[in-house]
Amino acid sequence: MKNKSNLTIIIALIFTLASASLTYTIPTAYPVSITRVNVDPPTRGKDIKYLITIQAFRTVNIQVDIDTYIPGIGWSGWKTLWTGKLYRDNTKTVNSSYYISEDAATGTIILWINVKYYSPKDHDIINGKTYYGDYSIVVAAGTIADPYEKYWYTMYKKLKQNYTDLLNSYDTLKEKYIVLQTLYNQLEANYNRLNQTYNSLKTSHQTLEQDYKTFKDKYDQLKTENTNLKTHINILTILLAIITITTTYIAIKQYQQKQECINALKRAHTYKQTKQQPLNQPPTPSTTDTPPNQSNP
Repeated sequence: MKNKSNLTIIIALIFTLASASLTYTIPTAYPVSITRVNVDPPTRGKDIKYLITIQAFRTVNIQVDIDTYIPGIGWSGWKTLWTGKLYRDNTKTVNSSYYISEDAATGTIILWINVKYYSPKDHDIINGKTYYGDYSIVVAAGTIADPYEKYWYTMYKKLKQNYTDLLNSYDTLKEKYIVLQTLYNQLEANYNRLNQTYNSLKTSHQTLEQDYKTFKDKYDQLKTENTNLKTHINILTILLAIITITTTYIAIKQYQQKQECINALKRAHTYKQTKQQPLNQPPTPSTTDTPPNQSNP
């Protein structure tokens, strides 16, 4: 078997085959070809299963070997899957599996598949000695995921959904913001108008307050004058009452004196008439006569 240093050249030619189910171009220089490799997705703690199909273009004896590379573990070592005779234009499918331990690292699993072949026409001769010929391919058989990949994938989906929800919320809030901005502009215009009205009313209030102070001072002055006038009126009223009483008293006295004078004159007249009447006639009484020293009320 050739040295594994040839692996680099083979990987450069074949590593682009990333599918788990692969079909290869038949190389005409070889009597055999690996036409298909099916590999299950690798998982820690489980076996990785694979199917390998080999086709013969000429009748040859073959031996199918495989070496598996596990990240963090290394190469498993060669394992023979099948040995036998494969007739021309026939195919042979072999299957096997390999356990992936829990401590395997994250990375790509590599399958190095080697088919040894021999027939009288198909073999290698090195230094005069006859050897099996061999045909090899290297297959990338899937990737061992990060143990937290599922968690992070779930978080990614959750965050993506949150982002979508937030984006929708943003659009909704943006629409509401536009509406609120319009209302705010209207309120700001109303505020400015009311502020102007307030300033005008404030100026009017200050003017009215000054006028009120002036009028109050005048009112207080008039109130004081009114109080003084009331005092004067009360004094004058009392004086007037005194004058009225005095005048009335004087008038009554004058009237009484006048009545006394009239009554005195009447008595004197009556007395005179009595003196002049005949002695045989009684004196005619006068309706105005009053007893002496009395006056009419």
